[in-house]
Amino acid sequence: MMQGIKWRLATALVAAASINAQAGNGFAGTGPAATMGSAVTGHYLSDAINPANVGFDRQQISSTSFSAGRLHLSGGLEYGNVQELFDGYDELSAWLKDNDSGGNNGGGGNPDQPPKPIDPIDPDLERIIEEFKAEATRIGAILAVIATEGYANTDLGTDLALVFNREWLGGTWGLDVSYAGSASAVGFVEDLDFNAEQALTELQAAYNLQPGDPATSFDLSGGIILHIDPNAGTVRGEFNNDSLLAIRAARETTVALNYSRAFALGDQQWFVGVRPKYVNMGLSGLITRIGDITDSESLFDDIRDADFNNTGNLSLDAGVLWASDHYTAGLAVTDIFEPTYDFNFVGSTGFNNPVVVAAFERLQTFKQARRWRLDSSYISDNKQWAASVSVDANAVRDALGENHQWANVSGSWKPDSFWIPSVRLGYSANLAGTHTKLYKLGLTFFNHLDLDLGLSQDTVRINGDTLPRGLNVSLGFSYGF
Repeated sequence: MMQGIKWRLATALVAAASINAQAGNGFAGTGPAATMGSAVTGHYLSDAINPANVGFDRQQISSTSFSAGRLHLSGGLEYGNVQELFDGYDELSAWLKDNDSGGNNGGGGNPDQPPKPIDPIDPDLERIIEEFKAEATRIGAILAVIATEGYANTDLGTDLALVFNREWLGGTWGLDVSYAGSASAVGFVEDLDFNAEQALTELQAAYNLQPGDPATSFDLSGGIILHIDPNAGTVRGEFNNDSLLAIRAARETTVALNYSRAFALGDQQWFVGVRPKYVNMGLSGLITRIGDITDSESLFDDIRDADFNNTGNLSLDAGVLWASDHYTAGLAVTDIFEPTYDFNFVGSTGFNNPVVVAAFERLQTFKQARRWRLDSSYISDNKQWAASVSVDANAVRDALGENHQWANVSGSWKPDSFWIPSVRLGYSANLAGTHTKLYKLGLTFFNHLDLDLGLSQDTVRINGDTLPRGLNVSLGFSYGF
């Protein structure tokens, strides 16, 4: 009897905690910036994070070109060590019930497993409690690992950027239009609070039941309930819990106007820039108690068809760039106004556990936090070689709860030939959140066609297959250089 209850308890907690799949919009860069980061080198149209960069980029454009621009599509995936993730949801929901439903709610024991006869009275109840304590310790260790490893992130997006080769109001202007979409699943688990003394008292009462006594339920603590019918000779284990699954989705469209003005100091130049932007973000959510799930993967179809709460906000980025013959250094700050957006959640009532309720309330609103980024680069005498580094000075959380703080080092070679492709190599690491590390390779064919790939050296096993922990791809074209 005890072994069956403990096995189901371990399976439930591990499955519930491992459902920590999140998506974020900071994983996959676009174009050469996916490999090179945000530093400027003159080899490619720079990342638009620093609006001051458009003034430097304009100086690289041929005098016969009206503008320079790029259009790229990108996508990225990142996995933790998750195994049979959705099967765990569906198995868990077969017997998990809520704290206060008063009914089975899809739970109350494995319906495919026949009732077991009551075991003979075991006089060594202390030993049974010690086994429970040891099992709880082991489960806690598993949960600690799964809390950091049980996730899956995905990013998809497109980016259009233009730099106009004309001066207006004393500076250079640029235009950026981007779209990104993502979805995530995250589980919130009601913690196990096993009390050995309470369990011992309850077990003593349970083993003292005699034929003729009424069916009785015993609370062993930690949400473990034993239902014993001494007349039918059956026992049923149950785990009462408010653990829930939240599915979230985000769609973000950004239209931004860049302005950069140059100031010369000897052979050095300073560029200052601002980037007013309009961001329309649609957020939607679906929340359900894990015990109510009948097909976890179908929930993503539900969230895809759900209504989004669309909010438009104005925000502002700003930056400064210093450039000499061989070196550049930049500082940028994004989302100075820190706009907020609200989710439209479906099925978000009826939870009782205060910890779970508080966790859900934190999901209701997303604030786009201010981010600071530093970058620098070295450019060779012949302008064919460049090395750069960029780093986020602080971690920020995206709309779906993922923390990002990226650092990037890279090098590039741009030959003076139409037929030989440009080559760039990079290494990126997330200093927060999942701490993903990626090795990157980029190629530009015929001066215009860009292909950039990123791959994590680490691997994970998912559904029996060995996959890279993270990868991203960007494909598109640029013109005007």
